[in-house]
Amino acid sequence: KFEDLKKVNILIVGDSNGRDLFNAINLNKDLFPKYEFSFYRDQISDFFEFINLKENKEFRLKIENFFDSSIQYNLKNADFIILSYEWNDSYLESLETSILHVDNKNKIIITGNTPHFPTYIHDIHSFTIVDKFVFDNKRLPNNKEKINLEKLYYQENDKHFLDLNNRIKEISDKYNITYLEKNDYICEKIKKRCDFFTESNNKIYWDSGHYTLEGAKYLGKKIYEK
Repeated sequence: KFEDLKKVNILIVGDSNGRDLFNAINLNKDLFPKYEFSFYRDQISDFFEFINLKENKEFRLKIENFFDSSIQYNLKNADFIILSYEWNDSYLESLETSILHVDNKNKIIITGNTPHFPTYIHDIHSFTIVDKFVFDNKRLPNNKEKINLEKLYYQENDKHFLDLNNRIKEISDKYNITYLEKNDYICEKIKKRCDFFTESNNKIYWDSGHYTLEGAKYLGKKIYEK
């Protein structure tokens, strides 16, 4: 539950991508002293059922049984609610259908998809791009090779998720909802490069797009800077 209602209370609702965003910020919470963050993992359809709560005894009973008291408290007291999912066609349909019934739309913030990069299967192991480099070369990349790999990450950024982000932004603009683009703190459009290492050469991603803890801490600082 939110502990200090005098702060700006922000509830992040989502799947594992939402958890990554929460970790990135929560691991750097000293940088955000005026804010308090909480996370709730949920299917988007269930979430919209709650925020569209009707004055209907049967419906209210269903909701009260479905959500525990701390989640109900956080939803009621959140100044902003950030939706952070791995968006797909079905989720976007649910989003646009449900957002029509949200009275306080300026309370909602929608994030785009996390950038997704290819992985490679070797035996039973799944390698990221940099994993494959280390496995093939038996060493970490030097500075020049890091730049080349950052460019490769940019080139291999999954176009399907980028296209979905365009649709998310269109929906956000249509209903005047704030949109946050995750690519902005991971990739640089001008240089055409995407981060894959922290300053200490720790991996940012442990698979195609989920953050390691060190990666989350690194990206949280970049979110703060942005």
